[in-house]
Amino acid sequence: MCGLRGYSMESEAEALLYRFRLQIRYAAEFIHKKYTFTIELDDARQQAALLTLEYNESGVLAGIERKVGGDANQIDRYFLRELKCDLLNWAKKIHRIKQREVLVASDEIRTQLQAEVNPYDEVDLRLSWPLWCMRVFDRMGNREIAKELGVSVRTVSRMLAEERVKAMEFYVNG
Repeated sequence: MCGLRGYSMESEAEALLYRFRLQIRYAAEFIHKKYTFTIELDDARQQAALLTLEYNESGVLAGIERKVGGDANQIDRYFLRELKCDLLNWAKKIHRIKQREVLVASDEIRTQLQAEVNPYDEVDLRLSWPLWCMRVFDRMGNREIAKELGVSVRTVSRMLAEERVKAMEFYVNG
């Protein structure tokens, strides 16, 4: 699409990536700046390239070309907007996954950080029941916790209920 007719499958993909190289680079740098600690620049570039190839296969590029009547500047603008939007959704998903990984600490880390065997030690409590500690020690509400974690209030409520059940099992049966 977009003036790339007459190429073989491999060279068409290469030509497509070359054609939109500036948009791919700009979108990847935008995402990397927004999520510096979560998304590597190379990962963002690779995902942008994959999305570009996917747009070609799924007909998104053809739709953009039809929509703007073949105007190259408009194609670039609409393509960049589409790419940034999809890349941002991808980055948000990766960011949430990494936040959840950090939130739930493994038992090995818990034993390394635990200063005493005291079950009421704040470090141990924060690692065992992070959301409840945010509520009690940091005095945060569900909305504040949701904003901090980048999840919905309903998800926080569900996670708090799960932690409550685990805490009850630990302290009642433990």
